[in-house]
Amino acid sequence: MGAGPERHHRIDLLNDLKNLYDLIGRRPKSSDIDFFHEKGLCVTSQRYRDRFGSIKNAVDEMEKEFGCKKQEQLF
Repeated sequence: MGAGPERHHRIDLLNDLKNLYDLIGRRPKSSDIDFFHEKGLCVTSQRYRDRFGSIKNAVDEMEKEFGCKKQEQLF
């Protein structure tokens, strides 16, 4: 059994989030997602909220999916 289209859509969303995570070097926040959306990122923070319930949940899922964990920026 292959992965269904819903799985691929989820992975695409998480992959975009992973790219943003790598770019800014920390867990993305809603404001980061919206800032980069204006610069060409396909997905808005609202889309992540709709799909995952919150930005935190989306970032947690991304870290679990890709096996990455960076310390949150403290300042």
